[in-house]
Amino acid sequence: MLALAGDGVLIVATDWPRYTALDPASLADSTTRTVIDARRCLDPTRWRAVGWDHQQLGDFRHHTVQEA
Repeated sequence: MLALAGDGVLIVATDWPRYTALDPASLADSTTRTVIDARRCLDPTRWRAVGWDHQQLGDFRHHTVQEA
């Protein structure tokens, strides 16, 4: 289903159930454990619990807004 062997990052760009249901623990040895969640459809807690660096597009919680 997936070709991850040795890839540097996993990018999830669709919210199809076959991808949102991925098991992060079973994929952990296939890549560097970095996932970009372009649809904000993955559970960050679930992915981070098994050591993934889970990033969501449009996630500004870690940034501050500065006035011009």
